[in-house]
Amino acid sequence: LKEIFTVKPVRDLTWMFRKMVLMTLGEKGLKALGQPTDLPDQGFYNMGQKAFAQASVLGGLAIRDARDTDDPIISLRPLRNLESIGEGLSVSHCSELTSLQGLESLAAVERIYIEENASLTSLAGLGPLGTVDRMDVYQNPQLRSLDHLPESATFRYLRFQGNALTDLGSLP
Repeated sequence: LKEIFTVKPVRDLTWMFRKMVLMTLGEKGLKALGQPTDLPDQGFYNMGQKAFAQASVLGGLAIRDARDTDDPIISLRPLRNLESIGEGLSVSHCSELTSLQGLESLAAVERIYIEENASLTSLAGLGPLGTVDRMDVYQNPQLRSLDHLPESATFRYLRFQGNALTDLGSLP
């Protein structure tokens, strides 16, 4: 029990930094920063793990392919534990992304922008959202249906433009 409740700032802040990079950029991001890719297993409860028990982003989160990349974003699954974003979520210019799978835990966000994702065919994976101030979905040429828009969500403003929509699905 002593180890469970011991707080060691250097160890714990290092763990928190590495966990944040791992969750957002993956192992490649850790390697690029010269950090080891291994983290203590789930049985090792330190301050960092307690802080990440509920994964959240205080500001905004932008997800986008790097220009001229040989490693495009194909999945949002590394974000599967993300529950809240303080401001906005932007998923744009992800040429190989086909769905929003990985955002299933997202329950709170103020604004959502889904734009110019050439292969996006579905909004499947978008979490059990509450009230969203604004959602813009535009220029996703393969998006034909809103069938997977969360029924739990209340949207104050919705904008769909430049998509290939033929089915409004279960638009709340």
